[in-house]
Amino acid sequence: MGVIVYFSTYGSTQEYAESLAEKMGWKALNVKRVELPDIKSAETVVLASNIRIGKMGIRKWAKRHKALLKKKKLHVLAVGGDSADNQQYYRETTMKNLGFLDLKKDQISGLGGRKIRAELDRKRYFFVQFTR
Repeated sequence: MGVIVYFSTYGSTQEYAESLAEKMGWKALNVKRVELPDIKSAETVVLASNIRIGKMGIRKWAKRHKALLKKKKLHVLAVGGDSADNQQYYRETTMKNLGFLDLKKDQISGLGGRKIRAELDRKRYFFVQFTR
């Protein structure tokens, strides 16, 4: 079982998180409403966050809960202004913001800021592989 915890400013990240959660049969929880039992009971945690001016909105929340997050199968979905083809940008930005989680590059994927169905469908394969 898994959970997607998201931080969204303009709605794109929320839409991605909710769509992925629906496809995976998981919960999508806003960082402002997440409760620790939801995280503790999950085997897998996906942190979905916007990137705005090089900063990820979920950073403070993740830092507060890093000890718990490090015990989970973890993945980050970064949502920003660049296209999904530029995964290097998403990985570098995520490592700058969430490096304290000791992430590996295969734990990070990025999507463009506007919800683009084609990008979401391409990423579904990754999430299915990730949860096995």
